Amino acid sequence: MTDQPNDQRVKFDDLKFIIIKDDRFWRSLTTDVVTFGSLIGVVGVGIWLDSWLLQLIGAIFWIIGLVSRFMDTTKSRFTIEEAREEIERLAKN
Repeated sequence: MTDQPNDQRVKFDDLKFIIIKDDRFWRSLTTDVVTFGSLIGVVGVGIWLDSWLLQLIGAIFWIIGLVSRFMDTTKSRFTIEEAREEIERLAKN
């Protein structure tokens, strides 16, 4: 499978991911508009086709979208400057 002995393989616990958040206003606004439009589109098509199941699926996506937006999912996200500091801190260890 691999030429590396077992002690040289990278373990998943050793991996560090740094996610850089984009704080620009237009990027945030575009994301919100696309999310809102797609959810309205699914429910709207469900109403147009008189499909309660499509409306239900749209409502479920809407609820999941709202819950995910209001949950604190930004704990491990950094600005570029914060990411540089975190990389320097990890490099010292």
